[in-house]
Parts: sequence; C-alpha cells; structure tokens
Amino acid sequence: MMEGIYKEKRKHESAFKLAKLLIAEDHSWKLSSQKEDTGKTNPMGDIAPPKPEKSENLEGTTLTPLLIATSTGIVEIVKEILRVYPQAVDHVTPDKSWNILHVAISHRQLEIFRIVRKMEIPMARLVRRIDEDGYTILHHVGVMEYYTGGTVPGPVLQLQEELLWFERVQKIIPSHYEMHRCQIKQKTAQTHQFDLEAQAAEIHHVTQPTEASQNIPPIHEISELSPLIPQTAQDKQFQEMHARILKEVQELLKRTSQITEASQTAQTAQELFEQSHAALLKEAQEWLKRTSEACSAVAVLIATVAFAAAYTVPGGSNQDTGVPILLHDPFFLVFTVMDVLSLASSLTSVVMFLSILTSPFELQDFRHSLPQKLTLGFTFLFFSVAVTMLAFAATIILIIHLKKRWTTTLIYTAAFLPVSVFALLQFPLYVAFMSTVRFSWKVIRSVLPSCFLPSRFKNTTTGSIYKTL
Repeated sequence: MMEGIYKEKRKHESAFKLAKLLIAEDHSWKLSSQKEDTGKTNPMGDIAPPKPEKSENLEGTTLTPLLIATSTGIVEIVKEILRVYPQAVDHVTPDKSWNILHVAISHRQLEIFRIVRKMEIPMARLVRRIDEDGYTILHHVGVMEYYTGGTVPGPVLQLQEELLWFERVQKIIPSHYEMHRCQIKQKTAQTHQFDLEAQAAEIHHVTQPTEASQNIPPIHEISELSPLIPQTAQDKQFQEMHARILKEVQELLKRTSQITEASQTAQTAQELFEQSHAALLKEAQEWLKRTSEACSAVAVLIATVAFAAAYTVPGGSNQDTGVPILLHDPFFLVFTVMDVLSLASSLTSVVMFLSILTSPFELQDFRHSLPQKLTLGFTFLFFSVAVTMLAFAATIILIIHLKKRWTTTLIYTAAFLPVSVFALLQFPLYVAFMSTVRFSWKVIRSVLPSCFLPSRFKNTTTGSIYKTL
C-alpha cells in the first residue's frame, strides 16, 4: 500500500514538473480575447442585440490552459500559470467573454475562486464582466450546466452549498449588479410577421403608384379587407399585381402562424437561481420531511423507554417508604443520571424534528435554519441512544451484582456496540454538517458578552462569522 502511494506521489511530481516546462513555453493566452467591458448593467431586461459571429483563435478551442485548469480544478497549474503570466487572469474566451471567475463559479471550484479573490487589483475588473449572454458572475451561480452534485452528500446539504455559493459571490459584486437582468434575445410571431411584411413590400414595390394603390391597407390586413376591394378597377395591371401580392402575403401569414418559438423573459440572478434550483429544492424538501419523520419516531420511542424506566427502577422499591432498595449503590446514581439525560435529549430531538416539519421549507430556509435544526436533531438523537445504552448497562450491573471487572467491562462494551455502529454510519453526514456547526458556534460567540468567553476568543469580531463563506 505504501509503495502504491509512493508511486502515485512520484507520478504527481513528474506531471507537475512537465506542466511547469509547458507553461513556460506556452503563450496561447495571448491569442484569447481581451474585450473591453463597459460594465453597464441592464435592470430593465431589454432585448439583446444580435451577437457577433463566433471567433475561435485557439485552433478549435475557446479556452486557454488557465481556464481549462480552472474548470477541472487543478489548483497547482492555476497557481503556476498566474505566477508566470499574471496578466493571463484578465483574458476571456472569445465566444462567450468568460473570464476566470465565470469559469470557476460555473464549475464550483471554490479553492480557485479564493485564489483569484485574493488578487485585489484584478478583482475590481473581473467582478464587473458581463458575458455575451448578458450574465454577470452572480448569474453563473444559477447555471446548472456544469453542476455535478457538489462536494457534500444529500440534497439538503447540496442546496445549502449552492445558497452559500450565491451568498459568497453576492458579497463581491457591486450592489447594483444584483438588479441586472440578463439580455435574452426574443423572437415572437409578431416580429416575424413584421419582417415578412417588410420583405413582401420590398419585393412588390410599385414603381408608379396610382391613386388607388396609395389607399392599399397594411399587408397584414389585406386578407381581412379583400372583400372590400372593388371588382372593376380601371387599372388592369394593378389588379393583377394586387392579386399576386395578396396570394403571397397569405402564404407568408400562414408561415407566420406556424411559428411556435416562445419568448423568454429576462431574469435577475436571484430569479435565475430560484428557477434553476427548483428541482433540487423539491428533492431537498421531500428528503428532509422523510428523514425528520423517521428520526422523530425513533426519538419518541427512546423517550417512552426512558420515561418508563424512571418508574421501574432496578431492584425495586421499599413497599413501606417507596425508596429504591439500591439507592446507595454507586451504579444507581449512574442509572439515574443516564435515564434523565436520555429522556431530556430524546425529547429535545423530537422538538427539533417537529420544528423542521412545521417550517415553510422556503429556499432561504435551507441556507442556515433547516441545516442547523437537522444538525441539532441528529446530535441529540445520537446522544439519547448513547446514554440509553449506558442506563441499560448500569441496570444489568445493579440487578445481577457483578463483581468481576472483566465481566463489567464486557457488558459496557456490548452496550456501546449499537452506539458505535450508529456513529460510524452517520459519521460522513456529521463531517458534512461541520460547516453548519462552526457557523452556529461563531454566531453564539458573537452574541455572548466577552466576559463569558475564554480569553482566546475575546478578540473575535462579529465580522468573522462569514469568514468561512
């Protein structure tokens, strides 16, 4: 195993050395576009002008090695390219006008995003870039074309990760960019009709119009007004021309009625994000409901057992005084404390899961509120299972009065077996919840007075709450 790890490490080092040599000789970023960005936003959602023809300068590809490394998340190569060619950070793709921030955000490359964010001078320009589709970098958070499921398991945490991405990008863009509406080209049947009318008028232009021809109604109304045209016209040539125009216009209008291309509405980044994440939101809602219902049922069962154990103490009670017979046994105190903790933690877990089930499940609730409740619910449920098994082990020892140390150890080990299995199965989920736990702890530290905190936390400011975002 160690030999395999060593070989993989050597391969990685050799590949990186080769990449350094290629980067030093590579100048393909010079061929990429460096278009001027006006930085003008579009809050009204006007229709975009026709795009220029696509130009590709990199022999069939529109991405430089820097942008390719960014899209695949190869941090070492990105750092090396920016070290050797710092000016490459400003270049964009010639077809879509994407810069390194557009690519990093679209492919959800957080580490590369943080590297670029530390470059304060280029960031002032990069965040203002609007691509050929009219998308700001905040719009690209809502683009799901390159989304592969995120870095965390479960739809709830994936949706939370996406919301944190939106919040993270929202902080670095100018405030008025949030109202920018992406410019989407619109083409409706009405615009086609006007184009066809103009074409027909150009084809059948009358060089010497008569007085009768000047009173011809608009072309899109000829088919409706044809019965009103006089049957005996003095100009025979005009009659023939009018009949020919009427026939061709009817064919053009027939083609126009068959156009089914729907017009699209320009959207802000928030609207695009909500629309593109609607399916993930629905999946997260269903998963959270099912999980909360199942966990609350288990927590209620544990609470019932703990409540019943309080009235059926091990060893029984004195019939005259009602005092437990084993009251002065050391393990009786262990049983009492564990039973109280089991009941309290299980009921707290029930409250957390019921709070989740009664929440409105809005999109913004998945940013912090619902994940925090789910984390607390799982934590109290796990703790209730652990202390319930400890109470069971203390009860066994009290009843059969075991004096051998190895037997007592064996019983405690058996009691912790289901707890250990539960912990191992839920460990990946707890690791994924660590960001939520850290955020909750930072909120608590910001609220509590400094006198209640250890000295190493007194210099922590409220602004550090969002440092990890």
